[in-house]
Amino acid sequence: MKNVCARETAPKVAVIGGGNATSRLANGLADHGFEVTAIVTTMDNGGSTGRLRRDYPGHIGVGDIRQVMQTLATNRELAEEEFIPRDEDNHARGNKRLVETALEAGGVHMIEHAIDYWSGRLALKGSVIPVTLDSADLRLDFSSGSFEPIIGESEIAYSKDPIRDRLGKLSLTPQPSANPRAIESIYDADVTVLGPGGIYNSATAPLLVPGVAESIQSSRAPFVMFCNLINDPKTQGFSVADYVNELEYQTGTRPDAVVAHHDKTSVAAASQELVALTQPGPTRLITASVASHEIPQYSYGVDELASVRSSVVHCGRRAAAVLLNHMQAA
Repeated sequence: MKNVCARETAPKVAVIGGGNATSRLANGLADHGFEVTAIVTTMDNGGSTGRLRRDYPGHIGVGDIRQVMQTLATNRELAEEEFIPRDEDNHARGNKRLVETALEAGGVHMIEHAIDYWSGRLALKGSVIPVTLDSADLRLDFSSGSFEPIIGESEIAYSKDPIRDRLGKLSLTPQPSANPRAIESIYDADVTVLGPGGIYNSATAPLLVPGVAESIQSSRAPFVMFCNLINDPKTQGFSVADYVNELEYQTGTRPDAVVAHHDKTSVAAASQELVALTQPGPTRLITASVASHEIPQYSYGVDELASVRSSVVHCGRRAAAVLLNHMQAA
């Protein structure tokens, strides 16, 4: 287990992932004593984000970035006016704002400038960094059977192929370079967190960017995975151990610890997960009541992936307490 130094200032956490679940977790940690840097996936190619990527070739996917930014915003009035609503073309307004600001500043390569500009205007309670500045897509190849590769995060999400059963392996195409600021944030963090999300998209994609997984492994900070609270259609039947093992299979990276929700009815099941996790590797299982019954207070508008998303989220206060306890024990 990696050690973390005691700090008198707020502990720094690098939260890796994207989407609603990770943005809510990052927001909860920021509200409960952590200095948060969100390192966000950029491979989304569906909905508004996908149309913008097709209209402006070379642009990274900004949908997950926009979602994290609007969740971390303390200027709620501006967020509700300029980021959250949909426009007449059914674009998430925040997606358009980020792309337009980058283009006004000189082109698609200025997306970090756009993120920093809107981060300031929205007064974020943390930092948001794209994991890569290169346009790339998820690719899924199958080792079992004669199946054609699937390219695109949205296409993978909608496919009915049983990924694990057919030994599906994820990669990025073309291979991007890691954002130096993302790597720096990982090394600067006191703890690195993999947020909840799709094990075959938003949670895994950032770790496929060359240099990201290697930085996590060589960092002195512990690497903690927050397991999904419920399974989605791609992970029906998954146990906590399955999530950890699949993450390692896809990325070559295994967390030092995994946080799994439990209540009074699942303690016995959790103890069985512990046995499963201690066999293949040294991952520590942390079981705690970390789910929140809170329903998001605002709508993200039309969501083509609504059938595979969940409004069940992690409680920021409980997640922060679990993370601090783990850091002190590490």
